[in-house]
Amino acid sequence: MTRSEYFKKYSLPTVVATLGTGLFPEVVLVQGAIESANGASLLSRKYNNFFGIKAGSSWKGKTVNLQTGEVF
Repeated sequence: MTRSEYFKKYSLPTVVATLGTGLFPEVVLVQGAIESANGASLLSRKYNNFFGIKAGSSWKGKTVNLQTGEVF
C-alpha cells in the first residue's frame, strides 16, 4: 500500500493505541510506516507487527526470527 493508504488505514488505531501513554500518535504512525515499508514487510504482512521489537531472555511469549537491516 502507499504511504497515504497506510496513514488512512492506521491513523485511528494508532491514536486509540497511544491514548494515555504520553506517546505522540503521529510519531508512532510514521515510525511504523518506515519500519514496515508501509505495511509491506514480511514482519507486518505475516506476523501483524510493524516494529522490529527485540525480545529479551525474560520474554516467554512467541517469537519469530527474521533478518533485519539497520539504517544509519
